[in-house]
Amino acid sequence: MVHVIDLSDFQGNSHGQPLIDFETSPVALGGCILKVSEGCSLQEMYPSFIHQAREYHIPIGAYCYTHAQTTGRARQEARTLTEALQAEHLTDLPLGVFIDIEDPEVLRMDKNDITACASAFIVELNQTGYRGGIYASSGRLLSECAGSQTGWIDISQLADYVPYWVAQYGGTFTWQQDNPGKICAGHQYTENFDFNGVPVDMSEWFQQI
Repeated sequence: MVHVIDLSDFQGNSHGQPLIDFETSPVALGGCILKVSEGCSLQEMYPSFIHQAREYHIPIGAYCYTHAQTTGRARQEARTLTEALQAEHLTDLPLGVFIDIEDPEVLRMDKNDITACASAFIVELNQTGYRGGIYASSGRLLSECAGSQTGWIDISQLADYVPYWVAQYGGTFTWQQDNPGKICAGHQYTENFDFNGVPVDMSEWFQQI
């Protein structure tokens, strides 16, 4: 299994110092995905985690927790993220760059509007040379959903080259088999992995890094 950790400001202390030390990782890390932004606001801890990842030669990915409810706002969020990455001289991220779709206000929207925002974000990323993808729970990444027009992303509307980072805790993970032709980059299988006393999200990564 290729272990990929994802980190945010929750893994920093009140003094802006990281609670995670890659050198003492309890598992061999194959990569890390960092929360760089939420909406159009940058996070505090990602530069420290980038420094550690570079020091220990750990491949990097990034994501934005989206609040976008229009395609224009989604493009603006993507630009905020790419500008932050460029400022850190990260022009090629082996794990990709993701829009994180889990905000309750966003999930109250019509599935066509959510999908359009995700598409706009990905297109903006791709135009600047980054590989854009989508993070969401397996129950939100669907090609059909009888009786519901809100709260999910219609992956049938998106190009087959879009990678998905899929969250599902517990049970048998079948999203990959259930969606042939779509790219499942990774499976986030827990939000409570014990990293030397610090709870973190951990994923199994499928896509070649």
